[in-house]
Amino acid sequence: MKKVDYNIEYAHVYTNEVFSREHREAAWIASHQIGKLTEEGKTYSTVVLIDDYNPSEDILDKKHFFDRLAYNKLEPEFVAFEARFVPLKEKVLSLINNKKYKKSVRRYIEKHERVPCSFLIVIWHLLRLGLITNGINYYRPYKKSEEMKSFVGKKLMTILPARFENVEKAAKKMIDASPFAGCLDDSKFLFF
Repeated sequence: MKKVDYNIEYAHVYTNEVFSREHREAAWIASHQIGKLTEEGKTYSTVVLIDDYNPSEDILDKKHFFDRLAYNKLEPEFVAFEARFVPLKEKVLSLINNKKYKKSVRRYIEKHERVPCSFLIVIWHLLRLGLITNGINYYRPYKKSEEMKSFVGKKLMTILPARFENVEKAAKKMIDASPFAGCLDDSKFLFF
């Protein structure tokens, strides 16, 4: 499987949100980082994650959201929907070697009848690195182009507001308790 140097997530939007200053700032940071990667001769793909799993309402005008990203000069190459990751929960949970983490995730699922955000992020990172697959695309091209880039990256770059930092740290701890320990060591996590 051909991989780009970086899979860049620069917007995580809930379906009960609208385009905000956070999304604009993330696009600006991503544009700056892409400029650096281009100067270094690195390849990349860009992706937006839409959380359609946790919110109970859907007010996100996706066309307007992506139009605003385009206005800020950074349309994604790919888009993913978080609810599509849920069927992978058992497969990925079986990979976690730490009994405490595994028990915590199972207890959360039992109590809330939902998969915890941090565990969905574990799945998301492993998909972005091409380390798990089920023969299904859990993401799709945002726009078709003649020369499609690979979605999968050798490394990740994640650009998110600081409010996501604890969830990302929890996800990294779980990944480090799996056969994929250390896979995020060279990845970049930029919180603002």
